[in-house]
Amino acid sequence: MIGNTYFRISLYLLSLAYILNALLSFLGYRKEADISLTILFFLSLAISSKEWESSLLLFASGSLVGLIMEYVGINYGLPFGRYEYLKFEGAKVFGVPIPIIFAWGVYLYISYIAASYLYTGVARDLLTSLLMVILDMAVDPVMTDLEVWKWETTGPWFGIPTENFIGWFFTSYISLLLYRAIARDDLKGSLGVTKLLPYFSTFLSIIAVSGMNSLLPALVSPLISIFIILLLKCLRISKTHY
Repeated sequence: MIGNTYFRISLYLLSLAYILNALLSFLGYRKEADISLTILFFLSLAISSKEWESSLLLFASGSLVGLIMEYVGINYGLPFGRYEYLKFEGAKVFGVPIPIIFAWGVYLYISYIAASYLYTGVARDLLTSLLMVILDMAVDPVMTDLEVWKWETTGPWFGIPTENFIGWFFTSYISLLLYRAIARDDLKGSLGVTKLLPYFSTFLSIIAVSGMNSLLPALVSPLISIFIILLLKCLRISKTHY
């Protein structure tokens, strides 16, 4: 029970971190927004008590695999398609911006927790990867609109190439396979809808920096996530009744 209480507090803190990030970003304090998010994220991991090791390993798995795939993507165009970073001068590892590496770990962590609201095992990994894709359906149009990076090709989702989303699913799933291989225990805790809070709070920070050309995907993507989660929840309830 104590472990669950601390884990719940850590998820509340992470949700508040994204709300604060959104507010500061909207007010134009982008640097302060990113610094506060970084500090509060690691503080939330520390507060998670007995889940600390598993939380950190999940974050590390996402960051490591994200780094590798981004390196391959920048140099060889796989698995996301060909793109180029226009900002983040200086703070890079093998040509990959450190904020991007950090984002892979954080996004995997919050998507995994959200997926655990419904499933365990392989089903949770598949839903996690899908939630990652939907999250990027908001992130990529916004970051492209802000000219953080640019694509050499275009696609049907607000100009983002389809192979990018396939790459996100693949990268996310590989990250989870790595996590399974190195983690001694899995994240536990029966916290109900609390597990969904960090994931949906993340969209607030994306919406806060969106422009006129990217506001629509930033708003539509969380609605898609809500629809999928509600649909899967209803299917589980129906299956239980029968």
